[in-house]
Amino acid sequence: MTHLNQFLKGLKLKSANIEFSTQSVVIIDEFNAPTPTRINLSTTGDLRREMARVYREARAGVLPTTEATKLMYMLGQLLKAHELVVIEERINQLEARQ
Repeated sequence: MTHLNQFLKGLKLKSANIEFSTQSVVIIDEFNAPTPTRINLSTTGDLRREMARVYREARAGVLPTTEATKLMYMLGQLLKAHELVVIEERINQLEARQ
């Protein structure tokens, strides 16, 4: 989890806050939302759904493409970090068996 913590602390966000724990990553989205929306991003499926939502909103013109690009980049980085954590956990489990 240390890699994910370092990554998230390094992000410089102006319009969104990220909360994280050992179990999940949550982004509080403040772009064009009347009230901040809590978004659970603890699985790759959650991240994929959020990326699809951002894409649909950008295609519909609801979300400016500049904001959509920033969000997609952050979501992509979170997905990469999540994948690394999952791989690291699996490696640790395999090493523990030996």
